[in-house]
Amino acid sequence: MDDLIQVSRTSLIISAAIIVAYFVLAHLIGVVHNQMIKKHRSSPTFSRQESILLATVRVSRFILAVIAIALIMHINGIKLTTLAAFLSIISAIIGLAIQELLKDVVNGMHLAHDDYFAVGDTIIYKNHVGLVTEMNQRTVKLIDIDTKDIVVISNRNIDDIVRRSKLTDINLQLSYEDDHKKVNQILREICDRIRDIPGIDDCVYKGVHDFRDHGVIYKIRFFCEPSVMPELRRAALRVIQDDLKAAGIRIPYPQLDIHPKEPAKIEIRQPADQ
Repeated sequence: MDDLIQVSRTSLIISAAIIVAYFVLAHLIGVVHNQMIKKHRSSPTFSRQESILLATVRVSRFILAVIAIALIMHINGIKLTTLAAFLSIISAIIGLAIQELLKDVVNGMHLAHDDYFAVGDTIIYKNHVGLVTEMNQRTVKLIDIDTKDIVVISNRNIDDIVRRSKLTDINLQLSYEDDHKKVNQILREICDRIRDIPGIDDCVYKGVHDFRDHGVIYKIRFFCEPSVMPELRRAALRVIQDDLKAAGIRIPYPQLDIHPKEPAKIEIRQPADQ
């Protein structure tokens, strides 16, 4: 009996030591994490590095917890096969319950590692064009550059996200009746004026883009930071409208001509004499 009590005390002391060691190591991992965060806080890729470090910390602590539990169970005479079966059942239940959360975490790690986009980039998600303000293991947050709405995107939906380029096109429909040589010259001059708008890096006249039923489509392309694109596009349209008006070139719009038919002639006949 005394031997059994001695064994139980020894097992209890060792188990307590393992628990203390786990918390000490987990704390040290947290300290190292904080030091790395302070070191890289000024880095332009800080958000991405923070996500990777946070994922590493959580995985490391989870592995330590599993090892500590396995050691405690082994010391107390519980077979590891029983632990493995228990963990398998628990993993299956948790996996079914939080599979969407796991997708977010895994995709968040891929997002941080692959450098697809970062905080400060402009992205397109469904009907939103926005500036990325925050990235973590579960979500991406953006501010719509037009409406200023805050949009939160689950990382499971990163396949639907498109990184916005600096390029934008303006397609102008002008009349077939206008001299195309004159139009080309005026549009090149318009591009020169658009290029002078603060915030626009460059503007290029691309020429004729298409022929439509109601006019010729001409293309103008300019480049700027995506975050200010809506406002600069409106500024470019004002330049185009003013210069076309000054040049006497009218922007056509669809018109429908209705030609009324001649009124039907009505013949009135007198009844025949009886």
